[in-house]
Amino acid sequence: MELDGRFSFKTFSIGLLLAVLFYAAFGGYAYINQHKTLEALENRLASQTVIIDGQAPTAPVQTAEAEIEAEAETEDTSEAEPLIEGQDTVEPPAPSDEEVVSADIKDELADALPQAPASLVQAPVEGLYEKSELGLLPVIKNRAETPFTVYKKPYILNKAAPFISVAVRDFGLSQPISDVMIEALPSDVSFIMSPYTAAPQIWIDKAREDGHEVWLEMPVENLDFPFSDPGAKGLLTHVSLQYNQDRLDWILSRVAGYTGVAAYTDDALSNAGPTFKKIANDIFERGLGYFELNTDSSFFIPLAATVNAPHVQADIDVSTFSLAASKLGGKRVIVMDATQKNIKDLKAWIIAMENRGVQNAPLSATVQTDGLE
Repeated sequence: MELDGRFSFKTFSIGLLLAVLFYAAFGGYAYINQHKTLEALENRLASQTVIIDGQAPTAPVQTAEAEIEAEAETEDTSEAEPLIEGQDTVEPPAPSDEEVVSADIKDELADALPQAPASLVQAPVEGLYEKSELGLLPVIKNRAETPFTVYKKPYILNKAAPFISVAVRDFGLSQPISDVMIEALPSDVSFIMSPYTAAPQIWIDKAREDGHEVWLEMPVENLDFPFSDPGAKGLLTHVSLQYNQDRLDWILSRVAGYTGVAAYTDDALSNAGPTFKKIANDIFERGLGYFELNTDSSFFIPLAATVNAPHVQADIDVSTFSLAASKLGGKRVIVMDATQKNIKDLKAWIIAMENRGVQNAPLSATVQTDGLE
C-alpha cells in the first residue's frame, strides 16, 4: 500500500486540540481533589502530637500506628524524653570563666559549714534617718535606738573566751564575688561596702537578709597619696571643710542600713586636724560605729573614745589569706580582701577555729567605748 506523503494541517490541529482538552480536564480534576490526596497520604504516616500549654508536662498523644510500634519495642524506653519535631537542639552558650569559678566555689562551700542566718531588720527604719538632697542620712532616734544599735547583728559575745571577728571589704563591687560572700560565708562574718558600689541598697538588703551586718567604707587620703587614691568622692586634706562635708554627705547617703563607717586613717590627717575632727564628730553624732582599718595607728579612734562612740580597730589586715599564716595568737579582729581564694580559705579557717572552741563574732560585738570593752 502506498502512503500519502502529504501533510494534513487540519488533521494535526484537531489532534492537538483533543490532547489539550484531555490534559486540561485531568489537571482540573487533580486540583479539585488535592486535599483528599494529602489527607490519604498523611493518614498513612505515623504522627505524634505534643500539647504545650505552659503548664505541667503532658504525655504525648499517639496514633494507633505509633502505639502498635511502641508495643513492638523490646527495649524499655520509659526514661526517654519525648522529642518534639522541629525542636531547637542548639546547646546554651557556655558560661564565662568568672561564672564558672563562682559556681564551683558555691558548690564546694555550700555544705562546708551550717549557717543559721537570722534576717536582720529591713532598712531604712523609721526615725533613724533624715532626708537630704542627696538621699537619706542616718540620725539617732533616741538613746537606745541608733543606727549602730538597730542595724548591727544581735550577738552575745563572751569576751572571757577566745574569739575572732572577720570583716571582708569591697562588698558589692563585683557581682560574682559578692554573691559568693553572701552564700558561702557564715552570717557572723561582717561586710564592708564600698560607696562606689552600683545599686548599693540592693546589695545591702541581700546581705542583711542573709544575716550579715554591713559597714560602709569612707575613703580618706593617707600618707601614700596620690599612689593610694581614695577615689572621686574621697575625703582630702588640702580642701575646705565644706568640700569634705559635701563628700561625706554623699558617702553617708549612698545606702541605708549600715552599722557604721570604716576608714583607713593615719598621720596624713594631722595636716587638716580641725577639718577631720569636725568630720569625726559628725559621724559619731549620727549614732554610727567606727571601724579603723589601719592596724598601726588611727586618727579617729582617740576621738571616738572621747565621746564614747562605739569603735574598733583591726588587729591584722589580710590581702592574701593563708591558713599557714593565720595563727594570730592574741590577734582577734581581721580585715581581708574579697577574692575567690580568700573566701574559700576563710571558710575553712573559721571551721577550724570553731572546732577549737573559738567564737566567730560579728564586728559590732567587738566594739569598745570609753571604759568599757
